[in-house]
Order: sequence, then structure tokens, then C-alpha cells
Amino acid sequence: MVQNWFKQTYGYHIPGWEKNFAEACGYSCGTAQNRAHYDMSVAGYEAAFRKWKGGKYLQYFKPKYVSAEGAKFFFGVQKDVLFIDEDIGGVQTPAELYHLVDQIIAPASDLTFRFLPGNERAA
Repeated sequence: MVQNWFKQTYGYHIPGWEKNFAEACGYSCGTAQNRAHYDMSVAGYEAAFRKWKGGKYLQYFKPKYVSAEGAKFFFGVQKDVLFIDEDIGGVQTPAELYHLVDQIIAPASDLTFRFLPGNERAA
């Protein structure tokens, strides 16, 4: 919900973000390392989506379990989404992961940002 806080704090107006958020939560569940973690995550999201805005966005939450056993992990960009194995490089903590990712992604100062009309306030 950090995105929602940021959006409200800086006056962002992003039409359709709720649907995209629900879809992203479904994808997130699919990255679970085992079935028990997947089931726990799905149950939590489903309970939250049922309560949030009268359950309006539950229909967009479509998690799919994919067993990691024997699977090859995709690392790269696909359809404007960056995929990185959270165990890359033997990292043990989120801080180590962020440090590693910081080494492979361009600094924000080197990026060009495009804002939807009316969202320039966050710039």
C-alpha cells in the first residue's frame, strides 16, 4: 500500500490503478517458494480484497501457483516488468538484495521520467 500512500500524498491520479494492483498481487503470490506460503498469501489477499471497496477488485486477483521444483527462473525484462531472482548472488537479507540490484540498475539521475497529465506534482 506504499504506492497508495505515495499517490495520495503527492496528488497522483492514475486511472485504473486498483485493477492493476489486484493483478500484481496475483502475480506476487505466484512467486511463492512453496505451496504453503502460496496458500497463506492467497488467503490473506483474498480476505483483504473482499473488504476493500466492497470486493470490487477481487475479480482481478487471479493468483496461479507454479511449483519452483525443476523450473528455470526467468531473469530479465518482459512486457515492461523487471524480473530478478530474490536469491540472486547468494543474498541473505533484503539489504543485500537492494545493494546488488543497485549495482545492475541505472541510477535514477540517469533515467527520464514521463508523467501522466496532472501528475507533475511528484516530480
